[in-house]
Amino acid sequence: ASSIWLFIVPEGMRHLMNYIKNKYGNPTVIITEN
Repeated sequence: ASSIWLFIVPEGMRHLMNYIKNKYGNPTVIITEN
């Protein structure tokens, strides 16, 4: 996107998945879009 406040953060998905795992006890996560 061309918005000035959007950044590419490669480690962002891993951080999000780790947060979900730690907060909710490793649930099944289905990713349908990128």
